[in-house]
Amino acid sequence: MDTSLNQEVKMSWVLKENTPLVIETHGLTKTYKGVEALKALDLQVQKNSICGFLGPNGAGKTTTIKLLLGLARPTSGSALVFGKDIKKENDQIKNIASSDK
Repeated sequence: MDTSLNQEVKMSWVLKENTPLVIETHGLTKTYKGVEALKALDLQVQKNSICGFLGPNGAGKTTTIKLLLGLARPTSGSALVFGKDIKKENDQIKNIASSDK
């Protein structure tokens, strides 16, 4: 396997200094009836960046989006969206996400 490509991809994900985060998760987990739909997600997305969600069925992509938008509550872990706590300020996150601005 060509390791130079792997190093280039890893380098592209280095966070830029002094750029605010719009999404930040720490150990975000969701369990439905004993099945772990999302396991301890740690994620940081900076303002003005492009982020894609890729993965096989059942990887937790939709669950993550539901948690970030306040449409589901996490089993454990934490997350901030636009600096707002998804557990305590989910109404504000919904307003920001549905805004036309």
